[in-house]
Amino acid sequence: MVLRLIPKQNILGDSEREKISQWVLHEKYEQSAAEQTSETEVWLDKKPERRQEADALDAIWNDDCFTEALKQFETNQQNRQQKSQQNHQTSDHKCSTLWYGSIAASVVLTLGILLFRSGDVSQPVYFNTQKLQTAHQLLDDGSRLDISAASQLLVKYSAAERHIDLVEGEAQFNVSKDPARPFVVETRHATLQALGTVFNVDQRRDSTELTVLEGRVEVAPLQAGNKRVILTAGQRALIRANGHGPVETFDLTSYRDWQQNILEADNMPLADIIDELNRYRNTAVGIHPSISNLPVSGTFRLDDTEKNLQLITSAYQLTISEQNGITFISR
Repeated sequence: MVLRLIPKQNILGDSEREKISQWVLHEKYEQSAAEQTSETEVWLDKKPERRQEADALDAIWNDDCFTEALKQFETNQQNRQQKSQQNHQTSDHKCSTLWYGSIAASVVLTLGILLFRSGDVSQPVYFNTQKLQTAHQLLDDGSRLDISAASQLLVKYSAAERHIDLVEGEAQFNVSKDPARPFVVETRHATLQALGTVFNVDQRRDSTELTVLEGRVEVAPLQAGNKRVILTAGQRALIRANGHGPVETFDLTSYRDWQQNILEADNMPLADIIDELNRYRNTAVGIHPSISNLPVSGTFRLDDTEKNLQLITSAYQLTISEQNGITFISR
């Protein structure tokens, strides 16, 4: 099943966006009454697109570049105010001071909305797939996203950078070349910058697996930027926040992945294997914590997860049971 995803701006009405903007840019960060906060949260959750819009705007509002822009705005306003104080009488000064707070607040609110919707910083677009669903999406620059099941991404394009947050799951990126705008994918563990390429990113519990199919990708672990490495076509590596594992090579001609309904594991922790299989199951599989790190190797078909469970439990002398409607694996 293919899920076609559409930008949020084609779903919400102007009045809804205005209310969301007011909430994120004003009320959310003030000491609003608990009752009002609860009502707004309930209103957001009644429609998934509202919550997605609020999260996307919140991401911009807390972005370092946006914060820097606000600081610059405040500095400019302070300089103008000082100049005004030197050129006007006391009565005029009081009047301008009274109006300054209101004008500044209005400009800040307007600046947030403009940054959110302007051509320089396009509106972030949120994509997600459910279990058993995959999606294929062309972006504005011609790049292509192939999104695995149970995955979430936030796409944020600006004049300076094409930035994608892989919030959860797995995706393959076929990047359109644009030297003036780097293409960056960020996970919980690393920042990955494409150098004109095709690559697959699988975000797991404790690591991110990068597989490069064309071109090159520069890897920067989030907590160890000095341990950068560049992977080229036919290479893969596991990346953790504090560094990366060995760079391995593989045969491009025989490469298969989730797009061919295949999961190839080489000493992958059992917990990660089960997470991958759960993306392609209606009912979840749980495992006992004592076997979470059991290394598993093999080739598994994602369209036959029951057989996969039988193969794994048989090969590693494990037991399958049912607990409260959940399939559970233990020793």
